[in-house]
Amino acid sequence: DGNAAPVEPFLPSEPKGEIQFPCEILEGSSRTWEQFSELHDYTYAATWTMVQSGVLRFGKVGGSVCFVVTDAARRSAEIRKVSGKPFFGDSKQYPLKGVDKAWPVGGELLDTQDNIFVAEGSTDTLSAYDQYVRYRKSGGDRNWLPIGILGAKVARLDRGFLQRLRGRHVRLCPDGDDAGDAARESWTKLFRDAGASVDAVEMPRGRDLSDVAGEIEPEVLFA
Repeated sequence: DGNAAPVEPFLPSEPKGEIQFPCEILEGSSRTWEQFSELHDYTYAATWTMVQSGVLRFGKVGGSVCFVVTDAARRSAEIRKVSGKPFFGDSKQYPLKGVDKAWPVGGELLDTQDNIFVAEGSTDTLSAYDQYVRYRKSGGDRNWLPIGILGAKVARLDRGFLQRLRGRHVRLCPDGDDAGDAARESWTKLFRDAGASVDAVEMPRGRDLSDVAGEIEPEVLFA
């Protein structure tokens, strides 16, 4: 058909470089997954799903067992101690070099689902996975892909990632604070400009998804 509009080619992604991990990144064992689930009040099925999806890995930094939130692209990541204790001062995140926050954690899996659930930060991304698994186990029938943007101040996302969102449904779940409000406004524009439909769930003021995980019904997030 000579009148058909040309198909726009995918734009290349914009990697910054390799992340300089301070340790070997491992899947861990079933015992590791059990202990991690118990400590963070996740279902074992959720932890297993995170590991199989590639968004949850483990390692040791300075003798401390840590968890790594990332994906197979290894462009964005965050490392925290499993114990929740800080690395130094009050910093609970290891200072990774080479992280590209324009790449959402889980973005490597984008083509697997049409409904995308966007959490703010690494721990809320894992909470989103846990809540999603609980939703499916309770009979929920909608398929979702949880992903995470590592910080409310991230205002630019990878152009190759955004281009693949056209025609998809994005649901935002930023923190319930002023920074989260600003992020919701900024991200809504980014995703809508990319051709996605966008809605959002609001967290109680001063709280985030991890805070309310034991109180909120998963259907509120994923129905």
